[in-house]
Amino acid sequence: MKNEDLKGHLENIAKLFFDGVEGYEGAAKKVEGVEFKNLFEKLSAERKRMLSEVNTEIVSLGGTAINVGDTNGTLFGQMHLFWLSLKSNLSFDKTEALLGEIETGEKYVLDKLEDLLENKAEMAPTTVKVLENAHDTISEHIKTMDHLNK
Repeated sequence: MKNEDLKGHLENIAKLFFDGVEGYEGAAKKVEGVEFKNLFEKLSAERKRMLSEVNTEIVSLGGTAINVGDTNGTLFGQMHLFWLSLKSNLSFDKTEALLGEIETGEKYVLDKLEDLLENKAEMAPTTVKVLENAHDTISEHIKTMDHLNK
């Protein structure tokens, strides 16, 4: 994979991570209960860390970091945030609706990471480590959402 191609893929991942930051921050504001607010704030902080790590890889390839305020995220993310807001406002159980939508978004990001990791032999070890760590963290988020939604 050429550096330009990898840089583009990492920029897309960074935008998805930005979407996650926005989504978790929004969920923390909508959900009732301190434990869920704290959980979503923690997950937002984790996503910010992932964004920072991917940005380091983007810069190492000669790109420009994707920072909060520099992007509106992805079209998928914007539509997902709209749907998340609408569904939580219409649902009787806002927490259940938020958990389900967050899990859907996390699975989407996980699929994108898996697609990119199929080419890990063509990436620097630091890039692979960042992507694999993000993959593992997001997999745990999905398990958490699934467990909380039961």
